[in-house]
Amino acid sequence: KAVVIEGTLDDFGRRMTVVDGGQAGSVVSCVSAETSETIFRNLVLTNGSNAQGSGGIYIWQASPTIQNCAIVDNQSYLGGGMSINTSTTSITGCLIARNQATNSGGGLWITNTGTSIDPGVRIIDSIITENAGYQEPGITLESASISIGGSTICGNTSAAYPAMPQIGGSYQDLGANTVATDCPTVPCPADLNGDRRVDHADLGLVLGAWGPCPADPDPCTLDINQDGEVDAFDLVLLFAAWGTCS
Repeated sequence: KAVVIEGTLDDFGRRMTVVDGGQAGSVVSCVSAETSETIFRNLVLTNGSNAQGSGGIYIWQASPTIQNCAIVDNQSYLGGGMSINTSTTSITGCLIARNQATNSGGGLWITNTGTSIDPGVRIIDSIITENAGYQEPGITLESASISIGGSTICGNTSAAYPAMPQIGGSYQDLGANTVATDCPTVPCPADLNGDRRVDHADLGLVLGAWGPCPADPDPCTLDINQDGEVDAFDLVLLFAAWGTCS
């Protein structure tokens, strides 16, 4: 039976529904011939751990649709974020980050799917970053054909093989992709401590500097909107940018 599992977004478009796997297996498993009408949307899928299939989303002989999900901080042997085996899947507008695989595919491990004419997995408008694998750190492809468009795949690392490419295998390039060892630097003014995340550390800096900026020539780097005062307007900008800089 097709189901739609949809989380909520706040006024800034941030995902507010968190599904925590509690280190007790994959957060989501699709192993019952689910079709594309089974949809996971607007969810944060985190803290999964699986010795075999993915810690985040495990898909076997199924075809679910994944939309606007954050798949973060999961771990497994193959495919820390996602493991896709003998399946066709559409992944759109997702963040796959900070997952770990003790073997291949820190972000995704994809096998036995698609042909050169009809790719089995489509990754569109997504970000795959800060994942770690013993071998291919971003995406591992084994007997798999996939297509990627409008996506950023960068900053994934392999401790054992530092020169390992971000994507292990060939794929159909739909254009507008960034695939690089080092992520391009994107302005993120609310990231006040330079760690490429807007979080509680940045919030503490804003609250600690509350009030008018000091007189020139002292810089006022914590005044996000540069209006001369660290105030509620800066808080609004900080919360709007909360999360990983993209």
